[in-house]
Amino acid sequence: MAPRTEAFKKLQQRLRRSLKYGDLRIDCLTAPLSQMVIEYFDHHSHYDYLDTDFATSSIGGFVDPCTLVAAMIYIERLRVRKPKSFMARNPNELYLAALIIANKFMFDGNTYDYVWLDDWVEEAKVDKSTINQLELRMLYDLEWDLMISGDEYEHTLHSMERYVATRSLKQSGILSYGDAHVLLKDMKPLMDQISRFLTMCASLTSAYLLVLALSVGTYLTAQKSVSNANVNTTTSLLNMETSVCGIQNVQDAYLDSSIDGLVITPSAPTDMIFDSEGNIHRADSILPVDFSFLPSKQQSLLEIEALVGILQQNRTYDTYTESCQRHNFFRKHNNQQLILAS
Repeated sequence: MAPRTEAFKKLQQRLRRSLKYGDLRIDCLTAPLSQMVIEYFDHHSHYDYLDTDFATSSIGGFVDPCTLVAAMIYIERLRVRKPKSFMARNPNELYLAALIIANKFMFDGNTYDYVWLDDWVEEAKVDKSTINQLELRMLYDLEWDLMISGDEYEHTLHSMERYVATRSLKQSGILSYGDAHVLLKDMKPLMDQISRFLTMCASLTSAYLLVLALSVGTYLTAQKSVSNANVNTTTSLLNMETSVCGIQNVQDAYLDSSIDGLVITPSAPTDMIFDSEGNIHRADSILPVDFSFLPSKQQSLLEIEALVGILQQNRTYDTYTESCQRHNFFRKHNNQQLILAS
């Protein structure tokens, strides 16, 4: 990675903040990072351990955080792919070989951060042949798979940042803004799941409200239709009552008039027909009522009686009970008149 690129400058700013470098030069490992490497081998290598002095004083002076990230990726890759080889190796030798390969992978020769073989020999206190053998064995164990993806590098770097933030919080009991920013990154997957859950709840709520609105609309429409039907029925009943009241007026005209002066007015009900001979017919009946064989007074009275019977047959509602009582009174009066006439 070229040290003059904008991406490298941003990475340096991030490392200074999250790995507690502050104003120090980023060309060596801090105590928390060295302790992290020691704890890694203590946790995964059950039969041996990494020497603390070897990790902090000698090799740490030639390693920057970027190289350490790549070295830890190679060590973890070897542990996952070949656990037996990882367990059989000396942690000091394994760590040294991983740092050498990571430094060569990250920096080209003749650059400022590149570490030459003589420097490794001097600091590790081993000869060149041993270093070459350790490096070659590490390459064979990794099957020369040295490529590191951006996601893999970011994941390992974040693990280191999380370790440093957690260690600082445990030791000082103070959570800085930088540590809080690092630790909150682990909650992002949880927040994404919560966001998805809330989105699903909002969708289900919207669907429920839509169905409820449609149901209420359908119910109100049905109620409106029933109300309109009731209004139409009431209007029909009122119209029918008006017609029957017209018939009742005809009966009153018969009662108030004399037998000889009986006249059928145009307000007579439409379902009764009076022919030219004085016979009464119902519009829905085929049998005429003929009273021509009787005297004129009896004929008129019987015609009135027939009219009353027709009116009673047409009454089908309870609201006309009072009119029916008046008909009964009229029939009784008519019978008395027939008895006197005979």
